[in-house]
Amino acid sequence: MALRYYNRILILQSLLPLLHAPLSRAVFVLAAGKEGRPVPTDLDLKTNYSVLNAASHTATFTTLALRHLAKENPSVTFVHTFPGLVKTGVFTKGSGPWVKFFMGWVFLPVVCGLFAVGQEEAGERQFFNATAEFEGGMRVEGKGGLFTVDSSSVETDRRVVEGLEQEGVQDAVWEFTQGILKGKGPS
Repeated sequence: MALRYYNRILILQSLLPLLHAPLSRAVFVLAAGKEGRPVPTDLDLKTNYSVLNAASHTATFTTLALRHLAKENPSVTFVHTFPGLVKTGVFTKGSGPWVKFFMGWVFLPVVCGLFAVGQEEAGERQFFNATAEFEGGMRVEGKGGLFTVDSSSVETDRRVVEGLEQEGVQDAVWEFTQGILKGKGPS
């Protein structure tokens, strides 16, 4: 979670004073729309760690943190995006010869051929997400706000995140995050 969440929030908090110019945006390319319910008694995943739990936690934590920051910084637009499956060499680099053969000649041609986009198209989509004027979203005073968009640059369903905010999970995640970032660790 350090690379997928905590360092991003720390960098954003450090740069936030510079983002109060007109049309300022912070774009997080991660997993918008993939939010889930975090384990409230194990936010650091010490006892419930799995790759899927970590992925869900980082997606959820990111959206909740950006919602918090959007409310505190109404002149800044925050965008959390999900790029979808992108054709890169990540699945074959550093693999053994059999894995490389299977991934390169069997699995990836089928999966990537059907579901993935090329790196150039993924980059163009993220550039669009960084510059587009989205309608709706969580607007703050008609200015900035938070927009969560999927791999087609369509806003994601916000019901899960809104429910977590109403239940106080957003505040708990924010306080937990600040404790980690200030070196206090989990409480």
